Parts: sequence; structure tokens; C-alpha cells
Amino acid sequence: MRQLTNTAGAITDTYAYDAFGNLIEQTGTTPNLYLYAGEQFDPDLGLYYNRARYLDVRNGRFWGMDILEGDPQAPISLHRYLYAGDNPANATDPTGKEIEETITAATELGLIGTALGASISAGIAITSGIGFLDNIPRDAFRKPPDGKVIGFQTGWAPSGALSKSNNPFLVGLALGLQFSAAIGGVDLVWKNGSDSAWLYGFAGATSGINVSAKGNPLTNGTSSPYDLFGVLGNSAAYSGYVWNLENITDYTDTFYCVSVTPRIRAAFPNAPFQVGGTVCTGEKAPGKEATYTYTTAASPISKDGGTALQFGITHYWYVGTIDLTGSGKP
Repeated sequence: MRQLTNTAGAITDTYAYDAFGNLIEQTGTTPNLYLYAGEQFDPDLGLYYNRARYLDVRNGRFWGMDILEGDPQAPISLHRYLYAGDNPANATDPTGKEIEETITAATELGLIGTALGASISAGIAITSGIGFLDNIPRDAFRKPPDGKVIGFQTGWAPSGALSKSNNPFLVGLALGLQFSAAIGGVDLVWKNGSDSAWLYGFAGATSGINVSAKGNPLTNGTSSPYDLFGVLGNSAAYSGYVWNLENITDYTDTFYCVSVTPRIRAAFPNAPFQVGGTVCTGEKAPGKEATYTYTTAASPISKDGGTALQFGITHYWYVGTIDLTGSGKP
């Protein structure tokens, strides 16, 4: 599709062509001879003037033979009459002598969007991975935990909404962000032997892959058969243990997490949920090791039961204290 505008930028004419340049549909009546691929059309001959040779779009061939001999390493170039290497959807031949690959503005926007989305996804994973390795105590899991945690997390993948757009940049962005999701939820944390628990909220982002049984790393999860409302496909409930927990502020921190959810559908094809493990670490401080956790999560089974590897960054804030004795006193 090509468009012709007036001096004010308003569209006056449109032209729709097939791949080789045959006019399929036209609107407007503005006199114009520069048509397919922006080349000059000769209405008397019914041919396009491509400098060295005339082009007949009706059969996708030049009238004259190419003066260049072609490249033996590219056999298609040895055909002396073909237009654009018989691939006009991705190339042009404005001089009649040499093929030029074409990248449309829409394609460029899509590529920019994809690159941006992939950079964001990679940034989340790399930042999380470095933060995890830098802060996890070297003697992690070598001593008894100081407390327990239970929680619920839900996620939203922006790629789903972006991919429905007609904007090529947003569609490309969706492609790059298919590895990522925004997450949020709550954790209930208590020290061993304590009569009260601390409630925290959190928000953050994850990035990773879900390698399906078919080897496809881009599989999206679907809801469990027990997900009656169809909203838990990106959610999980979990429980586990906390180390280096002394007071409320130890958990109000930025945590870096690594999660693995193994493929269980092959062994348990009727399982209503999948189980995975997550290790998270907060940030260490001078004279104090970081608080860290290990949790086991249950979430709706993924479409192909794939093995998921996720990296995440989350920030926690204190919400309140809950009495575990039922006395009403925190």
C-alpha cells in the first residue's frame, strides 16, 4: 500500500499492489506517474522505467538482460531478467542492475520495539542474577531457619495486551516483553516461637523462559481446571522458611529471586497444579548478612507443562502485625 499526500500532508490517493507491482486497487484521481516502489510508470509502454532497464510488472521480468553477470554463490542472481531476485516483498531493483533490500518504516518500528522489550527483559534477569549472587550469604542454608513465610503472588504479562495493538512498535515491544511480567502480592512472616506475624506487601518484575516439552521457550501458561474464575493462570501460593530474620525491618527490603518450576506433566498428566522452588535474598548491610528465603509454590499447570526458569526483583513494605493467638493483641 502506498499513499500520496498534498502539500498539507493530507492523503489524497492510495494505491494497493501485489508483490510484483500489479495495481489491485486505487483511490483518488491526482495525476501521478510515480507508482510501484516509487518508480516512474510509462503509460504508453505499460512499463516502469528503472534506469538501466524497463520493468514489466505483469510477469515480474525486465525487458532487457542484466548487464551484470551475477554471482555464482547466489544462483538466483544468474537469471538475467528476474526482478529483485524474484523476491519483491523484501527487495527492490531501482537501477535495473542491483538488488536493494527494503525495510519499511513499520518494520523498523517493530524492530525497535522488539529490541527495547528484549533489553528490558534482559535487564531484569541480569540485575536480579547479579543482585542474587552478590547478596546471598556464602553459608546459606547451613543453619536452621529463623522463621516461616506464607504468601500469594499474582502476575500480569504486558505482552498479551500490547500484541493486540495495530501499532508496529507496540507489537514489537510485546515480542520483546514476552519473557517478562509485573508481579505483586502479600507475604505473612513470623519468627519461630512468636505469637504474632508481620504482613508485607510487595511489587516487582520477573523475567525468564518456560521451556515446554516441545522445546518451545515462549510458551504462555494457561489456567488450571480448578481455576474457576480463569484469573489464576499467572498466580501462585507458596510457603517456606526465612533466615537472618530478627525484626520487622529485615523484610522491608529489595529481594532478588531465582525460581525453577520443573516439568511435571509428563509424570503426572492429570495434575491440577505445578510445584516450583524459589530462593530470594535481600540486600546485605555493613555488619549484617542479608535476609533470605526458600519457598515452595503451587501454581496452575502451564499449557505444555514446561520447565520455567525465572529471575525476579521485588520490593517489600510493612503493612501490619497479625496476632496468631486469637487474643486480638498484636
